[in-house]
Amino acid sequence: MYATSPKIVLLASALLSALLVIDGYQSEILVQPNGQKSHNLIIGHPRPGDSLLFDLNVYVPRKLFRIVEKEIKFPSHGSYNNKYITSVQCWDGKTDGTGAFVTLRSGGLGAKNVTILFKSQRSHGIHHSVKIYGSYYRK
Repeated sequence: MYATSPKIVLLASALLSALLVIDGYQSEILVQPNGQKSHNLIIGHPRPGDSLLFDLNVYVPRKLFRIVEKEIKFPSHGSYNNKYITSVQCWDGKTDGTGAFVTLRSGGLGAKNVTILFKSQRSHGIHHSVKIYGSYYRK
């Protein structure tokens, strides 16, 4: 019927991926070589000289037939952070694909604050480990 040009297909896929990035970072299911599936969110990477600014295990128990949510803010209300964030790591404690989805709501790399939203799957809880690294200098 109609022949589609490779340029049009490339342009459409670039536009779609740009629209997905505008909403913020979201976790993806990562299938590891041993078959485990996790909803990890890893943005940036710590560099030599970076400090661990925040380390928290997030646990919210499951509610039958419901979705549970938890929002984490760094720095917490009333505190101050004077370092720039270089890495945000949210590691899923569940490896069977039933872990919570993670979304970066605000802040993040290069900022001094970050807000992360955890949203479980129906009838499942939240089991994540959060680590945030930073430095006095923007890199």
